Amino acid sequence: MCDVGDPAQVDAAVGAVIDKYGRCDILVNNAAVFPFTDLHHVTVELWRAVQAVNVEAILLFARAFAPGMRAAGWGRIVNAGSGITATQNRDLAYLTSKGTVHALTRALANELGESGVTVNAIAPGLVAAEGFLGRDRAGRPSAEEVPARITAMQTIRCRSVPADLAGALAFLVSDDAGFVTGQILHVDGGMTRTGA
Repeated sequence: MCDVGDPAQVDAAVGAVIDKYGRCDILVNNAAVFPFTDLHHVTVELWRAVQAVNVEAILLFARAFAPGMRAAGWGRIVNAGSGITATQNRDLAYLTSKGTVHALTRALANELGESGVTVNAIAPGLVAAEGFLGRDRAGRPSAEEVPARITAMQTIRCRSVPADLAGALAFLVSDDAGFVTGQILHVDGGMTRTGA
């Protein structure tokens, strides 16, 4: 268990992986926090906490594991982006962080591509996962209203579950995806078919 918002815990987790396995070949950055913020209510402390977990942790893990991937001439980094955009949601800190994740994914792909390391992101819609469902939204739409609104924008009109992302992830970390890098793969039931 690791609080990725704490650089010291990230360092400890990296050390444990290196001690046990020598290096990391496949890195999946999937930790995120999703507080419901708007311009009026967001605090600097909350803003920084969201960026620390959703963005900074990706940088820290990539920086720690990239040398081993480069030395091996092979590596896969997959980041959790988001298919939910500002046209569909008003969660200021979260949306900003995920836009940054997409940009960081492309920047890392630029830097690591020549060494045999690919860097991509999966951009899901709203996934029915424990971290989101049933939360107290403090005056915002209920935990059932938001999924219904997102699902209505999809061409595949059912709620996404974590297993829906597994095939895309398996592809991106495989040798079959060796010529795929810097991409944001939308796995969102067709929600982003008109842009984004």
